[in-house]
Amino acid sequence: MDIGVGIPNTVPGASGPQLLDWARRAEAAGFSSLATIGAVSYPGYEELTLFAAAGAVTERIRFLPNVLIAPARSTAELAKQAASVDQLTGGA
Repeated sequence: MDIGVGIPNTVPGASGPQLLDWARRAEAAGFSSLATIGAVSYPGYEELTLFAAAGAVTERIRFLPNVLIAPARSTAELAKQAASVDQLTGGA
């Protein structure tokens, strides 16, 4: 069974180092995926940028955007960002 966990990217006061530590610890605990909530109107860290950073400090955990509102973004930019995260994380 695969079990994922959310990363608190929209929690006020969460720092970048705390979120990266969260990703490391989630992987070490055996979670299969790390999920975010993201929308342009939410405060906090943008989910694709967070996935790229988390991919640099993890090896096997997969990434799942719970909420990613594509129409609020430029189609070409979103495609480029998603492809970049995919390449940087080896498809995680």
